[in-house]
Amino acid sequence: MTFDEAINGTEKDIEIRRPEICAVCHGTGAKRGTKPIRCSVCDGAGEVRRIHNSAIGSFSNLITCENCEGTGEFIPEKCLECNGEKRIFQRKTLRVKIPAGVDNDVQIRLSGEGAPGLNGNQNGNLYVVLSVQEHQFLVREEKNLFYELPVIPEQAKNGGKIEIPTAYGWGTLRIPPNTKHGDKIKLKGMGVKDVRNPNENPGDQIVQIIVTDPDALPEKSKYLFNMTNKSFRRSNR
Repeated sequence: MTFDEAINGTEKDIEIRRPEICAVCHGTGAKRGTKPIRCSVCDGAGEVRRIHNSAIGSFSNLITCENCEGTGEFIPEKCLECNGEKRIFQRKTLRVKIPAGVDNDVQIRLSGEGAPGLNGNQNGNLYVVLSVQEHQFLVREEKNLFYELPVIPEQAKNGGKIEIPTAYGWGTLRIPPNTKHGDKIKLKGMGVKDVRNPNENPGDQIVQIIVTDPDALPEKSKYLFNMTNKSFRRSNR
């Protein structure tokens, strides 16, 4: 998902492939018109006791019945649709509601959307693990966002208004006169919401001033400098 989607929240459709109870045998695994029978080896227990003799005496332990593989039942004629597996894989589309403020590796639980339980047991849960793309200019640290704003010495000395990118679109920043290289300006409440406490105030966006020669900037920063510098000239005529 994109950085903006993670900050603001969104809804997404995902396609999954999961096992579903076979519609032909209704989860019995048996061919239509037949049914499983009690395992004759373990008498339906799913386990058998094995006795071992040694020089120091005899001991026994329980092991899974090989005939029924621990189910306690045997299927003489398997279902032609699921081959006795009781479930078949199908594709399904689910809509996931993603709250504002999520980050990488956050898990969203979809109750009851996991694999179906056998023998009447309820479905399991599906966990969606999120992966968030990086922003082109902003860096996130928990609830706060950080942005480095390149300005020329004249802008730092005289101050003025300039448009900068935020998580919520372009915003106006006022640069005080005589701003120095490395100074930080806080945009209160322009950070990220707490996904666990959505009613709390969001974090802040911290803008660090970088006084520089535009020609020395890398291409990515030079592109942004040109955009913000245009807004600076318009706002401070």
